[in-house]
Amino acid sequence: SFEKLNEGGTIVATAVLLETRATLANTLKDQCKEIVSIAVSRSQPVGNSRLMKSENNIDIFVYEKGASL
Repeated sequence: SFEKLNEGGTIVATAVLLETRATLANTLKDQCKEIVSIAVSRSQPVGNSRLMKSENNIDIFVYEKGASL
């Protein structure tokens, strides 16, 4: 758990569901160092061509335990 994390330690969590994103966005707000969203696409054949089809974004939440905790 975050309480057991050493000072300066980092926890990284990922989310693809809206509910998980909302939970992480409201968790440890003061310790959230960064949020990164990655968009992923995969190619699919369409006739004689290929189309890039979007997949779910992946959100990465980075929390860091500071000296004041």
